Amino acid sequence: METAQILRVVPLFAGATDAQLKAVSKIARLRRLKPGETVIREGEPGTSVYILKSGSVSVVRNRRDDEAQVLAKLVPCDLFGEMAILDHKPRSATVTASEETEVLEIPEPDLRRVLDADPDLALRVHRSLAVIFCERLRAANEKLVAWSSLPPEHGA
Repeated sequence: METAQILRVVPLFAGATDAQLKAVSKIARLRRLKPGETVIREGEPGTSVYILKSGSVSVVRNRRDDEAQVLAKLVPCDLFGEMAILDHKPRSATVTASEETEVLEIPEPDLRRVLDADPDLALRVHRSLAVIFCERLRAANEKLVAWSSLPPEHGA
């Protein structure tokens, strides 16, 4: 599958034109990962956003007791790594390939240049990010409510 075809089904680029998808395709780099290979490491600076092309990855956060907590398992067309390029804070989790995996890496400076050159695409991406973040926040809230209703021996 060509990069533009993948981008077309990624919610971040919902409704983008062929020309806009082509512009983003030009800056996306394909990375092939082996099982267990780390794409993003918690605490490091964020310089790119990623789209899962094939395979799967696990998003993991280290807890205070040094145990790893799996936050999510991502599948093709999922977006990850966007938080650190938006808020310029260190990566909040580690992302590791669960199997043979391909990701599209979009460097933040290149994405910013493409968005600066196309205000319509920038608005689409902004709106899509808002929806994505709202969906994730709602899901996190549901998990928090479910977790907080567990008996004390199952909590913290």
